[in-house]
Amino acid sequence: MRTFISFNEALSEVLDRVRLVEAERIPLSEALGRTLAKDVVSSDSIPPFASSAMDGYALRAEDLTGTGGTLKVIEHIPAGRMPQKTVGVGQCARIMTGAPIPKGADTVVPVEWTQEDQEVVDIDRGATLGVHVRPAAEDVCVGDIILREGDVVTPGGLGMLASLGCISPLVRKRPRIGIISTGDEVVPPSAQPEMGQIRNSNGPTLQALAGVFGASCMGYVHAKDDPKDIQRAIESQMETDLLIIAGGVSVGQHDYVKTVLEKMGMAMHFWKVRQRPGKPLAFGTIGKLPILGLPGNPVSSAMCFSIYGRRAIDTMLGKANLGGAQLQATMNAPMKKVPELHYFSRGIALMRSDGTLEVGPAGAQGSNLLGSVLKANCIIHLPADQSKVGPGTKVTIELLPWTNLNPV
Repeated sequence: MRTFISFNEALSEVLDRVRLVEAERIPLSEALGRTLAKDVVSSDSIPPFASSAMDGYALRAEDLTGTGGTLKVIEHIPAGRMPQKTVGVGQCARIMTGAPIPKGADTVVPVEWTQEDQEVVDIDRGATLGVHVRPAAEDVCVGDIILREGDVVTPGGLGMLASLGCISPLVRKRPRIGIISTGDEVVPPSAQPEMGQIRNSNGPTLQALAGVFGASCMGYVHAKDDPKDIQRAIESQMETDLLIIAGGVSVGQHDYVKTVLEKMGMAMHFWKVRQRPGKPLAFGTIGKLPILGLPGNPVSSAMCFSIYGRRAIDTMLGKANLGGAQLQATMNAPMKKVPELHYFSRGIALMRSDGTLEVGPAGAQGSNLLGSVLKANCIIHLPADQSKVGPGTKVTIELLPWTNLNPV
C-alpha cells in the first residue's frame, strides 16, 4: 500500500480501477442527461427536402426583372403536402413556410412583396436567386456523425435524435453508487440531536452529488463505530459499481473502516494523499469493486467526492472529458496555502464586464464548515507546487454543476 501520494497519483489509481458500465436502450423520452454508448450516425438528411422559409410564392428568379413582374399561380402548397406541379416559365406556386419547393422553382418571394388577383400575382421587385429557400440537408447530411459516444444528451441533442427517428438510443447504464456514512455521534436528519450529536449531512449530500453527476443511488446506509455494524453496512452495498464510505478512515481510536475492509479481503491501494481537504483519503478494491474511503468531515467528504467520485463516474460512463469545466480566473482575495499540498478550495467565481473571471474563497475554508459548500459555485485548484496565493494570482477553477456565473 502506498501512502502520502500526490493528488495526480491518487486520481490515476482510482480511474485505472473503475470499469465502463454496460449499455442499455431506453425510450427517447428518458434520454435527457444520459450518456450515449455509441456514435449516432444520420441515416437521413435534415431537412430531407428543400423548403420555403417564408409564406409567399415559389418561382424562377430569372422570370423577374429588377422591378418585379406578373406571374401565373399554378398551385397552392401548404406545409406537409408535396407539390403536384412543376413551375415553368412565367409561373409560380403559392407556398407556406416549411412546405417543399416545387420542381422548377429556385426562389421564394415573401407575400408582403405581392398582390394576388385570382390566378395571377403581381410582384413589386426582383429577387436574388435562392432567396428564402432552405436547401435540403442544410443541417445534416446522410452519414454525418451527429452525436458521439460519451456525449451527454442535452435538450438540443434529444431534439436531433427525434428528428432522426432515433426513438431508442443506446446509452450507458447509470453507475450504481453505494454510500455509507459512519459515526456514533451521527443521528438521522429527522432526529433532535442530544448534546454531542450531529445530524447526518454526509449521507444526503453524497447521495445528491451522485445523482447530479449522473449515477444511480437508492439511498445511503449509516453504520455505528462498531466493526460488526460497519461490516454489515459494507456487505449490503457490495452489488454496486463504486462504494463510497464517509468517515472512519483516519487514525482515531474508533476509526474501524480500514481495518474492517482489510479483514474482508480488500486490497488497499493507497491511504493518505498530499491534499487539503481530504488528506486521509483511502482507496482499495474487494474483487472488482472499487471502494473510496472519504474523511468524515462534511467539507472533506463533499470535496473528495466532487473530485474523485465525479471523475470515477464520468469514466464509468465513458465520457471524454472528466470532471467539471476548468477555466482560468484571477484571485480577488488572499488565501493561505501550505506548500506541497494540492488544495481544493471552495470558491465563488464572478464574471467581469470584460468577460474575464475573478474568484475568491467561499467563506472560511475549515473542513467542518459546510456553509462554504453551500455558497461555492466552483472549486479552486491550487497545485502542490504553488505557494503564494493573493489578489492577481492566476488560478484554475473547476465549475460545479449548479454554477451560475453572476457578473461583478
